[in-house]
Amino acid sequence: MSVSAGRAALVIVIFISASPRETLAQDLDRFRVGYGVDLDFANRYVWRGITRTNGPVLQPQAHAELLFGGCGLSAGVWGNDELGNSGVAEASDFAPGVHGVGEVDYWLQYSRSSYGIDWALGGLRYDFNGRVPGTTLPRKSTTELYGRIQLSRRYLSPTISLWQDVDQVKGAFLDGSLTVPVFANPLRLPFIAIYLSLSGGASLGQERKQSDTTAAYNFLRRGFTSADLALGTRVVIPTPAGALRARLDAHQQFSRDPLTRHVRRELSDRPHKGRLWVSLQLGWGFAGGASGTTYE
Repeated sequence: MSVSAGRAALVIVIFISASPRETLAQDLDRFRVGYGVDLDFANRYVWRGITRTNGPVLQPQAHAELLFGGCGLSAGVWGNDELGNSGVAEASDFAPGVHGVGEVDYWLQYSRSSYGIDWALGGLRYDFNGRVPGTTLPRKSTTELYGRIQLSRRYLSPTISLWQDVDQVKGAFLDGSLTVPVFANPLRLPFIAIYLSLSGGASLGQERKQSDTTAAYNFLRRGFTSADLALGTRVVIPTPAGALRARLDAHQQFSRDPLTRHVRRELSDRPHKGRLWVSLQLGWGFAGGASGTTYE
């Protein structure tokens, strides 16, 4: 789902909606504005099963949301800062021995909740500040449109998302997830939850095209790419100035597509089908509690 100007910026979007059956004052009372910041630290940057950075990264994010009834309009900016120098065989945005802010993403999303179904439509702009792995060519930025549906009131909270690249790759990617609560104390403070989640994805056009070897691609094969089993814990501490959040996740990934197995730093290293990675997120949110898009 980027300390420089590209690390964090707060995007505030105002969305006005009025109902002819209520007065303007009543409508305004139903508006809630939320905003927040997050800072992730991970031992590697994994995107759709592909290890983009096989080393420690910092990933700041700033986001804002305007809620009205069951609807919301949100926007934000996210970045990936590679803390260590990239290796010779690493799929990094930078040449070997170089590090820095390799990616800054901007997103805009409309969401709605009704009858136990949460759905969202949005757009995501990837702004790369690096090279195509294995070459000296600059990585071209791209844009994706996406839709997501989650049955939040159902056991396992099934979620499915479809992402369509409309710029460089011009293909779709489908992912889904299931979450099992292991422990939670929603009626006591601070709120603590422990959960297991299983997610996976499939390329529906983002794979390499045999008919056009010059076309951009994210995967080598069509179909299932990788699966991820995660054990996580989340802590939320409400304060008068907003909610403090902490989240720790340990991931075990199982890979099918060859590019999702590429986790080498040196040419002598061998790719692996399975690997472990860990991420820690610290955040703060106020009022509506806008949350960032799904980069996990």
